[in-house]
Amino acid sequence: MKEPHMEDPVLYQNHDHAARLTLNRPHIHNALDRDMTLALGAALERAVADPDARIIVLTGAGPTFCAGLNLKGDGGAFRAAGGEGDLSPFQAVVKTLWECPKPLIGRIQGSAFGAGFGLVACCDIAVAVDSAQFAVTELRVGLPPTLIALILQHKNLIGAARAMLLTGERFGAEAALRLSLVHEVTAPRGLDAAVGAYCEQLLRCAPAAFAAAKEIQRTIPALTFGEGLHYLGDRLEEAIAAEEALEGKAAYLEKRAPRWVPGARKVR
Repeated sequence: MKEPHMEDPVLYQNHDHAARLTLNRPHIHNALDRDMTLALGAALERAVADPDARIIVLTGAGPTFCAGLNLKGDGGAFRAAGGEGDLSPFQAVVKTLWECPKPLIGRIQGSAFGAGFGLVACCDIAVAVDSAQFAVTELRVGLPPTLIALILQHKNLIGAARAMLLTGERFGAEAALRLSLVHEVTAPRGLDAAVGAYCEQLLRCAPAAFAAAKEIQRTIPALTFGEGLHYLGDRLEEAIAAEEALEGKAAYLEKRAPRWVPGARKVR
């Protein structure tokens, strides 16, 4: 396996069933240009395909998680290379994050602005240091916030965040916690312990059932109540007959951990 190099724009490390993806341009506050965005997309696809990576942790090197678009570049991260209808590299990253079947944890070790804010919003769980600042900065550089508005709308957060979307105002980690943009705030020394605690809990969840749960959460907002009943009934029927459900029931009856829990006793 290729070892990560410190000059790589995104570092990939897998430890204890968690793939850690680190934005690695601290000298420019991990601002996104085309190369870095493509590298992030490739790292995400690698983590999704890695059978040993049950969880994906997204973080940054240095004092800033991600400062957003690299304004000194040509904006290539946000421009589609092909014809009409093609996704830009950043749109492709957001799509991968949104459709990711694995738990996605944001280890937010510093501030997140613009597109960096969008990356945080895509995470299933985000833990931020108490000194982190957040802002949707697009309007202050002459751009409307587009993808961020889409993400927040589909997470039912756009109403609470409307003022931030329209003013570009910076706000701190505690305000982000109240908005449900992040789910825990900690001192820097407690960041890894907090992320590790979430990883431990998530590793107790059945992987295929977790992926199905995320798909259900993405699907049901577009359904009527009646459509939802039929859709969920079909999904539940499939799940009950699946191998994970049978193993979960057996583990419960035998008073042991299911096979998918790391270190669990293997059962023939």
